[in-house]
Amino acid sequence: MGKNKTKVFKIVMSIVFSVLILGGFGYLLWKGEPLDKRYLAFATVALPFLFALLFVGKDLKKLFITLALACHVAAYYFMAFDDNCGTPRFKWIGLFILCGAQLFFLLYTFTLSKGNGARVINLAFRVGLCLLAYLILPKYVTLTNMQIVALMYAINLFMTMLISLFHIKTEWLTFLGVFLLLICHLHVGLVNGGIEVLNLTGKIVTFLTRRNWASYIYVPSLLLISLSSVWAKKKDKS
Repeated sequence: MGKNKTKVFKIVMSIVFSVLILGGFGYLLWKGEPLDKRYLAFATVALPFLFALLFVGKDLKKLFITLALACHVAAYYFMAFDDNCGTPRFKWIGLFILCGAQLFFLLYTFTLSKGNGARVINLAFRVGLCLLAYLILPKYVTLTNMQIVALMYAINLFMTMLISLFHIKTEWLTFLGVFLLLICHLHVGLVNGGIEVLNLTGKIVTFLTRRNWASYIYVPSLLLISLSSVWAKKKDKS
């Protein structure tokens, strides 16, 4: 397939998948909370992965983003779709799968670096921040094991967002997607114990608990990330 035909095909498929994903998501919003209709909700989470998979090819950057999206589909199954999703065991499984997504996002950020030094700094910052959070925060606040692991996940997601910001010219879609994903998971963390840990009160608590804001952000974030994979440009070999 020629370059022009490939580009046209990508444009057409981008429109088709965006309409399907946002159309299903919009229907869920119109009918009520996005998680009310489970199968449609699961489809809106799975379609961004399938879209990215369609164009993954042999590009490592695309492969790592696609695998990260696959982890989100699997995690969503255990944390929101399965009948046992409310049990601690399934929550743990979903959380560990999400951590796997961060491994693939880490590898994605490695593809953006031209030298091993930048990759070492990237990894060192992630490990350092996680160690600081693990060693220092428990001295001031009481955290469960699940909250500690979730915090490690959030730190790594923040680092992925930060590194994509450094490469904003080519990675702006990834940056926007990961930024929304971070906001989504921060909201989940706050309403699942974070409010109590931080001792939040007043209007901010009312706002956070008024609606399931995370579910309104999640699907658009995955769509942006899948678009970033489909339209990713290869880095120069230098």
